Amino acid sequence: SPSTVSLALRNDLRAAAATRERIQALARKMGYRRDPVVARMMAQLPKSRREHSPVLAFVTDHPVPFAKLAPTMDTSSLAGAHRRALEQGYDLHEFRMTEQTPAPRLARMLLSRGIEGILAGPMQRANTRLGTDWQRFSAVAIGESLDQPRLDRVTNNQFKSIMTAMRRLYEIGYRRVGLIIGTDSEQRVNHRWGGGYLMACDLLGLSPLPRWMPDQPATTGLAAWVRRCRPDMLLLSSLDVLSPAQQAWIASRGHYASLHLHAGEQQVSGIQQHWARLGAAAVDLLIRRIHKGQTGAPDFPMTIQGDGEWVPGKTAPGRKR
Repeated sequence: SPSTVSLALRNDLRAAAATRERIQALARKMGYRRDPVVARMMAQLPKSRREHSPVLAFVTDHPVPFAKLAPTMDTSSLAGAHRRALEQGYDLHEFRMTEQTPAPRLARMLLSRGIEGILAGPMQRANTRLGTDWQRFSAVAIGESLDQPRLDRVTNNQFKSIMTAMRRLYEIGYRRVGLIIGTDSEQRVNHRWGGGYLMACDLLGLSPLPRWMPDQPATTGLAAWVRRCRPDMLLLSSLDVLSPAQQAWIASRGHYASLHLHAGEQQVSGIQQHWARLGAAAVDLLIRRIHKGQTGAPDFPMTIQGDGEWVPGKTAPGRKR
């Protein structure tokens, strides 16, 4: 029937796998190509003209809803993705993998609901592996924490972000920048914070200081590290890597900046990573994969990177030279 052919050409899971493969093979033999303009128009039809809006899944492995996590978990990416999905005629629902709902069971549940597209949100830990249960979905990752499967992904350009921060701090007079970074934060960005710091020091003619990593067992105290290294500026992967007492101590000293600003830090100097925009870009990429019938991990995964923006704030007032 025409409806079955339509479902098969869109790789819609409501058509049986064998039927989809047979029809797609015939289409390739006939030289058929989908009209991207028509596909886009169909995706943008008003909700009132559709029987229901198709659903995209936002999948994470956190024990609580994603929006309730600390802002440094890039939670604004979900809000940005949800807004863009609605603009494109889709709904976006969050699904969480737990001990009660492991990845294989969640994948079966999403298939039973006819969900074609998955946004793999930031996971609890760096280098997370989800197995092979997602090959029948179109999927895109947000951030760097998902290691397997290797998907197309959207993320902040962390290397350029720290290079930008170091250059701006240099321009306003700071010469001894001490880097404070959590182990998980560094792993999540594939060590781009540390690499960018060393490269910036080399290009600017600065002497790199030993990093202070608060979650390392053998790490000396923050105050002892500051006395030993004598930084004139503290650059943190995020203020949230510190305890409340350590945050208060740094605030009392002044002269600090964050590589990951969020809504509660309007006065802090540092980098705004614009995760809401990155979430929207991830939805656009995912919808393109759905329209093209591209499922599973791509043979050649691509990464879209957004540039962070320096926010002057008040905690890096500059030093006279």
